[in-house]
Amino acid sequence: MKRMNLIFRLGSQLSLSCPVKTPIGLYQNLLCSTSLLPQRFQSSAVSSSNNHLPSSIDYSKDDVFEKTIEDSKDVVTSRKLIDVSDYAPVLLPSFNLAAYVDKSSSLQELVKLGVNLYKFDAKMNVVEYILTLDFERDIKNHLVFLIDNGAPADSLGKFITKNPFIFKETIDNLQVRINYLLSKKFRMEDVTRIITKEPFWLSKSTQEIDRRLGFFQKYFNLNGDEVRLLTCRRPKLILRNLDDVKIKTFAFKEEMGFNDIEVKTILLDKPKLFMLDRNQLVEQFDYVHNVMKLSHDAILKHVMLLGNRKFRTEQRHSFLVSLGRAQYDPALPQYVSPSSLLLGDDLQFCTNVAKASVESFNLFLKTL
Repeated sequence: MKRMNLIFRLGSQLSLSCPVKTPIGLYQNLLCSTSLLPQRFQSSAVSSSNNHLPSSIDYSKDDVFEKTIEDSKDVVTSRKLIDVSDYAPVLLPSFNLAAYVDKSSSLQELVKLGVNLYKFDAKMNVVEYILTLDFERDIKNHLVFLIDNGAPADSLGKFITKNPFIFKETIDNLQVRINYLLSKKFRMEDVTRIITKEPFWLSKSTQEIDRRLGFFQKYFNLNGDEVRLLTCRRPKLILRNLDDVKIKTFAFKEEMGFNDIEVKTILLDKPKLFMLDRNQLVEQFDYVHNVMKLSHDAILKHVMLLGNRKFRTEQRHSFLVSLGRAQYDPALPQYVSPSSLLLGDDLQFCTNVAKASVESFNLFLKTL
């Protein structure tokens, strides 16, 4: 794969050379001075070389995520923090990072990338950490790494806003974590999707990721392809508190009555449901199953209905009942798809599903 040689112009040079102050414009104007990147950037992350891979990864196996990697250790390096006063010596301590922007060229570069600094204001540990960073020394190479691994230039601001502590990780550690996924037969486009959708992924060690993937494979009886599918669809779920996942599984099985195979189907089809509040899920199921009279099979076919807000489901179903149109059996005339209760705004629902005016719907809601 042909590699781009990337280097960042900083400070005033960037401001002068970048007429378009957008993340993409910034990235385009950050390409190139005559100096080269460190040697590790000279080969692609998709390279066949496995120099950065943990030695215990077994390439001969595919669907094995259960065994925790014990021998591999992420590279660890330390960094001496800089005195905050170096950046804003004339300013008093502040909970507002914006107060330091004029004095910190690093903060100015983060703003140009689209980082929402105000989201850090309530977290003093983040504020103090961000103020110690030097763009050239601590930030630049991490941005190059993310771009090299497929992260869109215009997504960097959002990424850093969500996980500013990514700069605490060494580039070598980040490469080990990318290589681990590749060794488990994730495609490079899958890896890009995972790290872009879940910025905290790269802050987890290979041992931790391996343990979590193994949990989902064993707990839900998934094969390798299903583990990869689940991870790509909802990487945030993989990093979720595993006890919380067990609680949701208990709710689906014991409180709603789904069997193991049905729970697995729900997990792979709509993994987002495992991230919702348990009480909300159980309450919605109770309404859909006992009031709307949908069978378990019907619910599985329209499973996202469980993720709908109960009051919205109740409003629309009750309106259909009042019109004599609450008919959810596909074998009978005037069938209404249960999923249609989720779609569109009130006008679209009334026009396409209820076949009534939105005014009559609004009048009906006042009677509830």
